[in-house]
Parts: sequence; C-alpha cells; structure tokens
Amino acid sequence: QQQAKGTCAQPPCVDKVFLDVGVNLGSWTFYAAQEGYHTVSVEGSPPNFALLQLSKCLNPVLAPRINLVESFVNEGSEHCLVVCDLANQGDVSLNCKAEEWT
Repeated sequence: QQQAKGTCAQPPCVDKVFLDVGVNLGSWTFYAAQEGYHTVSVEGSPPNFALLQLSKCLNPVLAPRINLVESFVNEGSEHCLVVCDLANQGDVSLNCKAEEWT
C-alpha cells in the first residue's frame, strides 16, 4: 500500500506519537490525528482546554487517538503567573520571574 507523503499507513500509527505542547485550539493535534498519529496534547489554559475537550467529543472517529493533558510546561520554576493577552484571551503565557509580578 502506497502512502501519501507525510502520512502513516493505515491502520493508525500505533508506534508513532505526535507531541503538541501549547495546543491552543488544537489545529496541529487534530491534523496529526487525522493523519493516523496518536497525539499527546498539552494545554494549560482552562478555556482552551474546555474547547479542546468539546472538539474531541465532536470528532468521535479521531477521539481515541487524542490524549489531552491539562497542564502548563515551564523551565522548572515552582511558582509562575499565567498571563493573558487582553486582545486574545486564548493566547496565554507563563511569567516565572517573581521580581516582575508587580
């Protein structure tokens, strides 16, 4: 069976995992799942994570390939602030420098 460039042969690529960190709304996650990859998708923003869960529910064929993890990823600092862009509340970042928290 010939496969298209960049895709896995079917059935889904049980030995291929796509890691998506900072998923936002999941464009890459859902694309990778559609291409047959199992995904581990990490998103810390509660509103974005809720939308990801809804998208997963609305895509029952892809859902078994998508593993959502609600978490932020940082460089190891124990205390960070979540900073939201007021113009784009789905775009969040972490500030782990306590001296900047004024």
